Order: sequence, then structure tokens, then C-alpha cells
Amino acid sequence: MPTNFGTVRARMAVAALGIALAGMFAAPARAHAAATDLTCAGTESVTFSPGLLLTPQQVTLHTNRQWGPCVSSDAAVTSGFDAETFVNTISCLSLATAGTGTLTFTWSNGRTSTFMFNKSVSHPIGQTVVTYTGTIVAGEFAGDSVLETITGAALNLTACLAPPGITSTFGIAVLEITGA
Repeated sequence: MPTNFGTVRARMAVAALGIALAGMFAAPARAHAAATDLTCAGTESVTFSPGLLLTPQQVTLHTNRQWGPCVSSDAAVTSGFDAETFVNTISCLSLATAGTGTLTFTWSNGRTSTFMFNKSVSHPIGQTVVTYTGTIVAGEFAGDSVLETITGAALNLTACLAPPGITSTFGIAVLEITGA
């Protein structure tokens, strides 16, 4: 049965927005809590070349994350994006790996934030959940802590049996940047 990816993406985006907004407005106040400088709902699209199969192979990944709507201590930051391209040895059964790195957020006010991160990966109920934690080391929000969580839907493993395999995925994301 064919899947209407536009409908799936729209539903995932609405779900991400609901999760982000619930977190922004329903969270109880905490004594001496760190100030939240930015909270965004977002989406992630990833392309794989060559497509993912059941056996591990060297794959070029291009990720594109769109952030927004955002609520920020800087009223000019209402959205943003970040993108990465890298090569990794992966398969449909080992889609993401833990690690460290740096990426740059570009914000709607024209400024950037350089984020040094640690990445962890889990697979609840067949989904892939990638969590980035770390610090903004330069630019907007420098010195702040970051928590970014991306949840991708479970893969259709029958597509992994033969080329072209899985050539793209989509996920929902939430980004929170907190000051001291």
C-alpha cells in the first residue's frame, strides 16, 4: 500500500509543534531553574546515498533541520535551520551512531550559533531517537546548554532488501537552548 509522505510529514510536523508547545506552556515553574533562551519545534529530513540496505555499507548522509516556530529571549529569532553532510558506515538496522561533533544553527535574525555536541541514539518501538546535548561555543546564545531530540518513524524494512533501499527519512524534532 503506497504511503502519502506529504500527509505523513504534515502529521509529524503538527505532532512536533504540539509537543513543543505543550512543553513551553505546560511546564511547571522550578525554583532556580535555568532561563530558557530558545525553544523550537522542528523537522528533519535525511537523504542517503546509496540507499540503506540490511547490510552495512558506506553511505553519504545529508541532514536538513528546519526550526520553527521558535520562542526566544531574542524576539528576532523566530525560526532557524542547520544542515550536515557526512559519511558513515550504516544499514537499515544501524541507522544512526553515537558520537561527537560541531554544527552551526542559522537563525532568522541573520546570526549563527556554533554547537559542540555529544550524540546518543536509542530505538524505542522501532523508531530512531537521536539526542544531542552540548554547549553553544560561539555566536548567538554563546555559553548556553543545548538539548535537541529528533524522533524518526520506524523504517519499512522490506524496502531494505534490495537497491535502491531507503533513500530518505523524515523526523520530528524539538530544540531547547538554556542559559545559566
